[in-house]
Amino acid sequence: MFVIGPDQTGALMNYASIRRKVTATLSKHGMAVARRSITTVQQQGEPQVTETTSTRRGVLFPIKEGVAMIRGNSVLVDDRMMILDGEGAISVDDKFVVGAKTMSVLSYEAIDPAGTVLAYEVHLRAS
Repeated sequence: MFVIGPDQTGALMNYASIRRKVTATLSKHGMAVARRSITTVQQQGEPQVTETTSTRRGVLFPIKEGVAMIRGNSVLVDDRMMILDGEGAISVDDKFVVGAKTMSVLSYEAIDPAGTVLAYEVHLRAS
């Protein structure tokens, strides 16, 4: 939505332009956000739960007025979009701590022109 635009046609062909825009946005407006990832693995019949926290860089935006759905999820008044750096993975099971708010990932999409992930566009909701 933010970086590529609603049609996403043609824009994906201009990797250098998209990379410059993502880099400038994260450099100028980005802040440290904590990513909490929870992983469950079955070991000897018992689930082993591991929580990992890492620091990423992201920019939080309000969702434009009039947008009712994002990737199949209804938009609520307090939902936010975040442009998140492409320095690692992301999952819908993750939570992000932005300032004092903990937010859950509803959906995300890689910004990956030419197959190289530059960043993620993440739909977040307060937990």
